[in-house]
Amino acid sequence: MSKEIFRDMSEQMVPDEEARRALREALAREDGTSDATHHMVERSLRRPGRTGRSRRSRARLFAAVGTVCAVALGAVAILPLTPWFQDRVGEAAARRANAQASASGKAAGDYREAYEALAPLLESQRAAAESPGGSWLDDLLGIFGGASDAGGVQLQMVEDSGSEMAARAAPAEAGSFSETNTQVAGIDEGDVVKTDGRAIYIAQADQIAVVTPDGAGTRTAATIDIMGPVASWVEQHLPAAEDSDYGGYQEMAQIGDIMVSDAVLAVFVQRGGMDYSYPYVTTDDIVGSRSIEDGLDADDGADGPDQASQAPNDGTDEPDSEAGRRSEEPAEPGAEPSAEPGAEPGAEPSVEVSQTPGEGEVEVPDGIGHGAELTLTLLFDVSDPGAPRALGTFALSGYYTAARLVDGTLYLVTDYTLGYGAEIDPARPATFVPLVDTGDGLRPVGAASVTVLPDLAEASYAVASAVDLRTQELTAEIAVLGGANTVYLNSDNLYLAGLTWDDTGSAVTDLARVTLADGGLTLAAQTRLAGSLWGQFALDEYDSHLRVVITGVASGQLEDWGQVSESVVRLEVLDLALQRVGLIDPLVRDEDVESVRFLGEFGYVVTFKQVDPLFALDLGDPAAPVVRSELKIPGFSSYLHPWAEDRLLGVGLDGTETGEMTGYMKLSMFDIADLDQVAELDALPIEYWSADLANHRAYWIDSERNLIGFAAENLNVGTTSYLLFSYGPDGFEAEGELRVVMGANVNEFGYYGPYGGSGVRGIRVGENLYVCWYQGVSVYSLANLELLAAVPF
Repeated sequence: MSKEIFRDMSEQMVPDEEARRALREALAREDGTSDATHHMVERSLRRPGRTGRSRRSRARLFAAVGTVCAVALGAVAILPLTPWFQDRVGEAAARRANAQASASGKAAGDYREAYEALAPLLESQRAAAESPGGSWLDDLLGIFGGASDAGGVQLQMVEDSGSEMAARAAPAEAGSFSETNTQVAGIDEGDVVKTDGRAIYIAQADQIAVVTPDGAGTRTAATIDIMGPVASWVEQHLPAAEDSDYGGYQEMAQIGDIMVSDAVLAVFVQRGGMDYSYPYVTTDDIVGSRSIEDGLDADDGADGPDQASQAPNDGTDEPDSEAGRRSEEPAEPGAEPSAEPGAEPGAEPSVEVSQTPGEGEVEVPDGIGHGAELTLTLLFDVSDPGAPRALGTFALSGYYTAARLVDGTLYLVTDYTLGYGAEIDPARPATFVPLVDTGDGLRPVGAASVTVLPDLAEASYAVASAVDLRTQELTAEIAVLGGANTVYLNSDNLYLAGLTWDDTGSAVTDLARVTLADGGLTLAAQTRLAGSLWGQFALDEYDSHLRVVITGVASGQLEDWGQVSESVVRLEVLDLALQRVGLIDPLVRDEDVESVRFLGEFGYVVTFKQVDPLFALDLGDPAAPVVRSELKIPGFSSYLHPWAEDRLLGVGLDGTETGEMTGYMKLSMFDIADLDQVAELDALPIEYWSADLANHRAYWIDSERNLIGFAAENLNVGTTSYLLFSYGPDGFEAEGELRVVMGANVNEFGYYGPYGGSGVRGIRVGENLYVCWYQGVSVYSLANLELLAAVPF
């Protein structure tokens, strides 16, 4: 499309003043919108030639628009704990030692702190919803009516296509293939395409395509249908769901990311979709649910993965030596406690222990589903890429946030939010504590692993688990009540950052440090910072100090809904206790952070209002960080990548000298040899736009071969290609525009690529480049960019 059409479209996408006024009035009555929605909508509705209004104002302004869009599109969020869920949650005795609880000084099964933090917050939400006029969010949800009665998705395993043609492959040599472009060297991140050199694994909606990379002989070796393992897990752990009139598990199971290590493929599956029914949890489904008053014996609780692996539960088998983990037989139904109606919070509940299993009755919920209740991690043995074998399934409450891999240990983080004004029961922790399944039944996260951050503003948990992929054993778990939407992890620590709002309506970030020592997950420090983070690159630990780039409002300014206030970007240096030791405040005023990159003792921050200031920071002295230089150029870089010791690559959007955005992308190479005189050595505007512009995992960057690859849409033609550029003594050069395989979905206009290049990845195996998308793979020789094969799915 032409530049004029592109600009017209961007202008039309901005809500008019009347719509914004109505949204401000709604937000003034009640702000129930998630932090992730604030951030997503604010960034997606930016337009060329924007003003300098603060990011905080725009986020507030468009938050309600994001909520409407998320509900209307069935976006995956968090399933509220509705009354039907609470009534189904039961309690069966799970005989385990409670070493973790004893070590922490917390009584076995003592979830009191979490309950007492949540109860007043949820009560205030209910009171607001019941007030005259109710909640504006409830009004929006009411538009969509009750639960869906559509037929369920058929669950069956698909035969592995072509398994006989793929012999057991030898491990690839180190360095013979490229890996996902990540933030921290040596720490892998979950993504939609992965390779171990022997095979390429490509995530589709509900399948994994397994492709053997062999140049012109590249072919699909197998297809893994995740619905088979999902159906097996549901049958074992939610048996009552199969008996319901709704056909059991009928939500569309969709893959988030995947990870591969040592011939084990991990697939992160989100349970949610356009069908607004729920997966059902009954009295037989939860084990180890404990009263916060520790009403049962001290060794009846389920308080950690170490104990789960040491003592078998009633009704479970001994560990399976072949799979290296517990059999997934369902736990035997057991005790079901009941609390007296109307009991005072904190009062000792009256507990009656039933010796007979529940009937497993299923109650169809009322209202619309908000998306995912659990994130399932499916593990497959892919030592023979042509014949993948299911190893087992883990489950964790919440919406998939991030996955990291460190030396064979997989760290999964989810965001679990209780429903607005949810009813919770102190006698049944499963009504307010995230659930976990390690193969022997759903249970609440162990009490010793639940921690509460002060000044709780939202009923949201950040839930993390560690799984040893070599043994397929859960080694640690933690649930931090306070939530997190930004994750940073290195080899020693996991940092969880959650955006929320204080009493004045200003953005604040709750930050927690969780240590990974000895294979565990232990909360070590926490703090609250004024303002919001740009993303995971805004966090970086170096030499026992955490550097944070954060945006807040000017000191002394109060911001009313919809009113413009001056934003302030600052840099804070924290010690491992998360106490401030150094500060640059302000770094810049009334500008937006567009990208951040920390490289050892130095840091680089790009902000934007009309031109692109690239700040070069000297962080050698943590107590005295300083700005060494500030380079102003048109446009801005939304991603920064270390190209060489004295070179920094920038990928972003082009602009004019007067501050207007052209709508086109731009490559920049910066000379960072002298921190006092950072300079732009070369820039290449390209008439393309990428939906993954700020997604670092979407870039293939090989500085040894001087190559840069990513997918983008040609704004003048309307087609998407994989673009390949080189950088050398003469600057940037366009090397090729490579086709993205569309499979069988080529439309009448000949459009052969995904919108804006979203989800396309470039993978190098040997001396060939594999352009992968969920509908196919195209193979090119890096020697001459000859098309060797096109493999549609």
